[in-house]
Amino acid sequence: MSEKIFLLLLRLYPARFRERYGAEARLLLQERLRDEHGALPRLRLWMDLLVDLLSGLPLALQNGHGAVVTAEGLQSVPGQPAFRSLEHEPLRPSSVAMGGIFAVAALALFVFVMSHTGALHPFPGSIERLRGATSGSQSNPDVQQVAEKLERQMQSANQLERCSFEKLEQHPGNIGYVKLSWFADPAQCGAVAQAVMEHLNETDAVIFDLRDARGGFPESVRGMAGWLFDRPTAWYNPRATSQGQLVTDSPVAGSRLANVPVFVLTSSQTFSGAEHFAYNLKMLKRATIVGETTSGKSHGAVSAGGAGSGGAGAEAIPAWEGKGVQPDVRVRAADALKTAEKLAREAIGK
Repeated sequence: MSEKIFLLLLRLYPARFRERYGAEARLLLQERLRDEHGALPRLRLWMDLLVDLLSGLPLALQNGHGAVVTAEGLQSVPGQPAFRSLEHEPLRPSSVAMGGIFAVAALALFVFVMSHTGALHPFPGSIERLRGATSGSQSNPDVQQVAEKLERQMQSANQLERCSFEKLEQHPGNIGYVKLSWFADPAQCGAVAQAVMEHLNETDAVIFDLRDARGGFPESVRGMAGWLFDRPTAWYNPRATSQGQLVTDSPVAGSRLANVPVFVLTSSQTFSGAEHFAYNLKMLKRATIVGETTSGKSHGAVSAGGAGSGGAGAEAIPAWEGKGVQPDVRVRAADALKTAEKLAREAIGK
């Protein structure tokens, strides 16, 4: 959708400009769309495009009426297409109208996003407090403290992204939502994972979005799951290398999550370590799996830990290998979040 809008905006520029720079500009957009995820990076991308449109379009139109390359003296190669510029390209009224419409739409989108930022903000309250403070006002001595807190939150957001936590949000109804693309190495991201679980600890239901999760470290899987139980619980782990890895580290001091409804979103792209997480919570009846059957491709290795609880350590191939983890509530992956939120509100109401 973003790329289609970009191509429409690109049509506002003269034909010769598009022929020379269009492919390169489109490639740059595709790279940014691939590398920049989340609401704030996408908003920054569109603000950059808007600035480029307002500053670069007049220059492109002005320079687009320069000398026209003539066809005289150019030799055509038999069997290959030849292109000729036949006339000047005047500024069409429709181009001016489209430019105005897109500029107004972009401004309206920016105002809308900024006015709704607090709804799904991972750290609710900070934006509203900052809006209520007057910059430089002596009657609001906490302005500097709020600014420093926002700066710390931005640093935390960068840490979340580096540890594959794509989103950490509080949805309406006090539903915690976390989207993972990978269960990162606990040696590097253990503290970040703990901070995420502490944030979820303040919610009345939790949704783990693993629809795009591609695996990860079994100890990260077990570590996060430990927050969801009020006592040590047998933990299926075909890659366990010790008896300690066959039981959860529960209870976690101060955790309220052992008593809240938990939902796990899955898709056909859910893979390996993410299947490990979904499988255990399903078998232990600790979570409701919502979405599609997982990939069933974990490439499990033979365990060196020997038989443990339920014989888990003796199995060379994970139980979900080749068949995936079946959801409790089967819906399209695209509809899984909406369905889980509805189920969570119902569970909270009970």
